Amino acid sequence: GPMLSSPKGELDPLSKKMFQQLFQPIEIQYTESISPLTTIIPGAVRGELTGGNLNRIVSTLGTKFEIDVRNKILLLEDLGETIEQIDLMLNQLRLSRKLELAAGFVIADFNMPDDTYSYEDVLKVIEGYLKPFNKPAVAGFKIGHCEPNIAIPLGVDVLLDADDKTLSILPGVE
Repeated sequence: GPMLSSPKGELDPLSKKMFQQLFQPIEIQYTESISPLTTIIPGAVRGELTGGNLNRIVSTLGTKFEIDVRNKILLLEDLGETIEQIDLMLNQLRLSRKLELAAGFVIADFNMPDDTYSYEDVLKVIEGYLKPFNKPAVAGFKIGHCEPNIAIPLGVDVLLDADDKTLSILPGVE
């Protein structure tokens, strides 16, 4: 979700609206009306959403806090990592079988530290890691360190339809 200390001091109107769903039982339909989305691997899957910041996920591998991705939809995002660092971290996820065990992938924002590489370059690296597993994957979600910032609850069921480029996030609260 959005950082409480926004650099502008004010939340983007869409971010503010989406933040409220964390406290009210509403279903979120994330479509291309929010941001352009790219299908990396076609298909559809339903499962629990887990994940978040790539660096933080990888730093827990081998600890008691290691992420459980088995049959879950893995969300990945990060901020300020070089393409080489992203490649290293994705390889670590591959070697630890996290990519193999996940049911699908939601690829969010990867704000690069400079203009050396683009988001499309990052997607090519990500695609190289995900293609062998042939599980639904969509990229371009404004989730993470970005504006607008779509707040989403982890641990709730989602429907990821890579063919229609939609992510339906079921209510996280009752």
